[in-house]
Amino acid sequence: MKRLSIKPRLNWEQKCDEVGFHFYHYDGLYWNESVCYQFSSEQIDQHISKPIFSREGGNVTIYHGDRTYQTEGIYEDEPVIYQAYWELPQFDNCYPVIGSWIIGEQAAGIGIREDQMPITEDTSEFIPHYFI
Repeated sequence: MKRLSIKPRLNWEQKCDEVGFHFYHYDGLYWNESVCYQFSSEQIDQHISKPIFSREGGNVTIYHGDRTYQTEGIYEDEPVIYQAYWELPQFDNCYPVIGSWIIGEQAAGIGIREDQMPITEDTSEFIPHYFI
């Protein structure tokens, strides 16, 4: 692992808003772009490579032992980041992922998205739940 000092991009939040990403955090700081850590894929035995700005599983690759899972998308020209991979549980040949929504400081809902491969996409099944 190598710590890097980088020049922050001035318009990254605007780019995120343009494609539908909205970042909220209780203290106003969600992402600090002045410092990052660089890993090589060899340093992470099981890992994921994905574009920095992507949505709904676009252009994601999971390297898991001798298996590789990969999706297509419109983000192939974006810079790539690497993340450690943690294998999801599998139920009835599907991999569920839980997402949550918070409005203000209150839970507003959760959703379960699942697919037959461990990368969920915009075509994956989605089951919303609502909190009262």
